[in-house]
Amino acid sequence: MKKLKELFQFRSKKLSTIIFTSFMVIGLTVISFVFTIQRDNYLNEIYLQSENDIYSYSQNFEGKITEISSDIFLVKQMIMTRDSFILDSGEVQFVSDHELTRIEVSLMDWMSVKTIYDQIRIIDLNGNEMVRVNYNNGSPAIVPEESLQDKSGRYYFENSIILDENNLYISKLDLNVEGGEIEIVGGEPKPVLRFATPLYNSDNEKIGVLVINYLAKDLLDSADTLRFGEYSNFEVLNNEGFYLKAIDDNDEFTFMYDESEYITYYDNHTIDILSIDSHTLEQIQYDGEFFTVISVTEESLTNSITNVLGSNVQVVNETERFVIVGEVELGALEEYKTIINLTILITILFIIISFIITRLIDGVNYYRNEQLITLEYTANHDALTNLPNRNQLFEDVSYKLSRNKQLAVLFMDFDGFKKINDEYGHDIGDLALIKGSQRIKNMIRRDDLLARVGGDEFVTILFDVSTKDVVDKVINKITSNFSTPFDLKGNSCKMGVSIGYSISKEGDSLDDLLKEADSMMYIKKEKNKK
Repeated sequence: MKKLKELFQFRSKKLSTIIFTSFMVIGLTVISFVFTIQRDNYLNEIYLQSENDIYSYSQNFEGKITEISSDIFLVKQMIMTRDSFILDSGEVQFVSDHELTRIEVSLMDWMSVKTIYDQIRIIDLNGNEMVRVNYNNGSPAIVPEESLQDKSGRYYFENSIILDENNLYISKLDLNVEGGEIEIVGGEPKPVLRFATPLYNSDNEKIGVLVINYLAKDLLDSADTLRFGEYSNFEVLNNEGFYLKAIDDNDEFTFMYDESEYITYYDNHTIDILSIDSHTLEQIQYDGEFFTVISVTEESLTNSITNVLGSNVQVVNETERFVIVGEVELGALEEYKTIINLTILITILFIIISFIITRLIDGVNYYRNEQLITLEYTANHDALTNLPNRNQLFEDVSYKLSRNKQLAVLFMDFDGFKKINDEYGHDIGDLALIKGSQRIKNMIRRDDLLARVGGDEFVTILFDVSTKDVVDKVINKITSNFSTPFDLKGNSCKMGVSIGYSISKEGDSLDDLLKEADSMMYIKKEKNKK
């Protein structure tokens, strides 16, 4: 670009000396101005789009880590208490077999809801697993005592057991290793990020650490689920410059293999990306390429997690930071090359045939800036069941109705929930809501919608359903499924469900359909009481 500008200036001076008319000076000035405007507008479009996209991705990346970090503290506070453990002569034990069983079942229930975790473990002071629950590809299971492992030599245990209570350890992002070999699932390795925080007993004695293994493929591939522009190709590096996510899959996680296979960012580039050590987004043009860089750091994670939890948490990140890089090779952009080539051609023609150039200048079409797509990623979900809430329900369904999509609305209320809540307490009541909603979800299609709209009130939307027979079949499946008692932390509880429904007609609003289904549900509920 610099050489082209120098050539252009040289030709302008040469023309000025040859042609002593103001017309020629004006002509070359116009050409130069048009070229600069087109080039700068086009580049600014790329810069702004890359800036917006990579910032959105970094916020999504940081947000997912913050969510998991919040989860580990929720597990620590909701499932385990300081009264759960005792320290006897340096040996950590559960206060009772019942407490051990309660914690195991609670952790398994948690993993049933949170499907992004591979393992949840409690490891004692000596590095021995006391509890481990495995996700098992969607079938969570408690690992028997004889299969628990010694993790005392693992780096994440050694680095987390030394931390204080309000510290959160985040391991380096690597591939899971089992039995000394990289674990392969479905023909692919399993990227894992481990989160750990110390555990204490009621005597304020450290008894071990709580460790959650997060399936990090969800984190790295989150860019694939978001809507980005054509110039946004993101790569994620660790602090040593190794690829965690790369455009070429073969470059990823090479540090987990033989040293001869190591591939870093510097094997493909000469720019020193790692020298940019800021959470602030930076944009650099270097050697014909344009780079957008932002880091997710210990400091940014500490601030984000502290804000979410409302208490001070100090993050200790093994990787120190995750570097997110977007790269655009300017010389490979067809539109960019077109702008340069067209300008050179017009300049040559202007020099040779001045009277034609004056007409060509009038015919130069200015490129209009494309409007940037602003990503709006909003999530309105119920905190307990992780289902869409009323706001999300109206947003999704009202649009379908405006398009005259046929659908059925099922309004349902749990029978016997209040009795469970009153008899066993809110924790068991919450678990009843979670398990009840899961049973409903298992009985509907993946494309249908289940939302929680009140305490024990749920709404199911059956899309592309127009007949009462189909609705009755779904209702029968759901009510039959509720005939089996619920196992709520060892308590066998019966809970039924009353369901009313409505089927959309042209011009119906969601409010009307909900009221109709709600009315039918209460009629059925009253009949069930008699």
